Amino acid sequence: MGYHQTATATVEFSVLDKEIAMIGLLFGGIGFVWGDLLARQRGGKRMDRLQHGAGFAIAFGLFGIFLGIALGRFLGAH
Repeated sequence: MGYHQTATATVEFSVLDKEIAMIGLLFGGIGFVWGDLLARQRGGKRMDRLQHGAGFAIAFGLFGIFLGIALGRFLGAH
């Protein structure tokens, strides 16, 4: 357990908070790999693969962030 200083009080946070925050990064990485593989299957060059990877990483990362927020509220994390 750790503590986080806010303007009004010290709030305790748990390891669960950090794990939920990592969901967006995890989904972003998975999205990048998926986009890269999809562009490679379609015969794309390196820049095509990077563009597909970046687009999928952004989309999956945003989904992961919203999923992390929902899980945090559902599981009671701060």
